[in-house]
Amino acid sequence: MKKSIHKRMIAVTVLLLSLVQMAPTGLSPMMAGVSETFPEASAESVQFLITMSGIFVLVLSLVSAVLTQRFSKKLLICIGCISMMLAGILPVAFHESMAVLRIWSALLGIGMGLLCGLAISLLTDYFAGSEKAQLMGIQSGANNLGAMMMSLAGGVLASSAWYLNYLVLLLVLPGFLCCILFVPGEKKRRLDFREKTEAGEKQCVGEGQKIRINGTMITYAAIGMLFLFYFNAVPTNLSMYLEENGMGNAKEAGVASAMCLLGGTFAGVFFGKVNRLLRIYTIPLGYICLCAGIAVISWGHTPALLLAGCFMAGSAITFVMPQCMMQATKDVNPGQAAMGTAMMMAGGNLGTFLTPLISTAACRITGSSVVVNRYHICIAMTFVLAVALAAGMRYNEKKADKNMLFTSSDSCYNKNHNLIPDKK
Repeated sequence: MKKSIHKRMIAVTVLLLSLVQMAPTGLSPMMAGVSETFPEASAESVQFLITMSGIFVLVLSLVSAVLTQRFSKKLLICIGCISMMLAGILPVAFHESMAVLRIWSALLGIGMGLLCGLAISLLTDYFAGSEKAQLMGIQSGANNLGAMMMSLAGGVLASSAWYLNYLVLLLVLPGFLCCILFVPGEKKRRLDFREKTEAGEKQCVGEGQKIRINGTMITYAAIGMLFLFYFNAVPTNLSMYLEENGMGNAKEAGVASAMCLLGGTFAGVFFGKVNRLLRIYTIPLGYICLCAGIAVISWGHTPALLLAGCFMAGSAITFVMPQCMMQATKDVNPGQAAMGTAMMMAGGNLGTFLTPLISTAACRITGSSVVVNRYHICIAMTFVLAVALAAGMRYNEKKADKNMLFTSSDSCYNKNHNLIPDKK
């Protein structure tokens, strides 16, 4: 009973920490305000102010997997929480230049890099099988719920003063307190709270396991990177898109961003069922949802269509990222799982960091800086990627089935093609 309660509280802690995993999205309502305050800054420079935290998350995510060999996850997560809280408080007092704001973005990235990947890896440490898959879906929903809360609050705060938007980062406080209370702090965790895996084997959570990067981790980190590269073009351009088309200001941008994240939260409730039905094909499904959502945003110029498109695009992240995370940490020991999680976080945040390049590409291709051209590029590329991923997955399935057939045939027949009886 005590073990069950402990597991439940660890799950609650992870979900509370997941509320701030998409923190840069919660800062998107202040984009228009930053542009007005610093008119000399280009649109790309203003967007990089938000997405540059991704490059620090990339580095710290990879480093954190190694740091767990020397320090407890609890200590590293707590340091990450403190960094995020400082990144939420200090900008309110110090925001006089873009250089200072970049320092706070770096501090935010350091905090997220230590917190997010390690928090998710706790699910791999203490849960397995269908229970883990279900929690992964809920965790992704919590990401979107937290970002939705921050976007709504950020829109209200930014309408008073754009730099007050940073205060939404204090949402990390409940997770920080739960981490202190419920996450084991010892360097070597001798007890494994997970049930037996689907294969029926008990896995040991401990130190001294070699950490290696394999091809599967790289593949799914790349898929996650490409997805977030295009996904983040939606929230980071929303406030400018609305002003450009006379559809609203920071407050309306906050509502639109929140609707985008509500879609992700809603999809998280059904991820377990969709995953059982489509399995790995939830990834191309997510790309299709993103493509359709951006199309509705860019081609429908009414508030209702805007919110519908945001909802559809937001649901995409819950189909893609949890599935990629599960595949990157599948059938590996906990040390490998920590690295798989770190690779996913690094790839995703590299995509987030590079998102402003869409603005540059759109300007060069079309010769115009209007925001809708950036969305048109995202529509075309996400559709192409959805088709390519579905075709590649289908090809790999057929190849695996064929290899299984030949293996089965070889094991049942001898060289004279006589049936070999099963050995018991």
